[in-house]
Amino acid sequence: MASSCLTAQRYQAFWADAFHDGYKNPQQVDRMVEDVARAGGNAIFIETRHRGGSYFLNNHRLKAVGSMGD
Repeated sequence: MASSCLTAQRYQAFWADAFHDGYKNPQQVDRMVEDVARAGGNAIFIETRHRGGSYFLNNHRLKAVGSMGD
């Protein structure tokens, strides 16, 4: 029986919250991705809810102040 070696991917992740700049427009997204890559990161976890508003399109949720399209 041949053994197979599974390698686990290791995340070097960053958290992007909705209280600061980072993903509120395309320029911020580009800079955040570049900064994370420069720091050796390979994942970004995005907070999509901010004080009851959302940073994603949904007709049943309020749009967050400062989100794209404001």
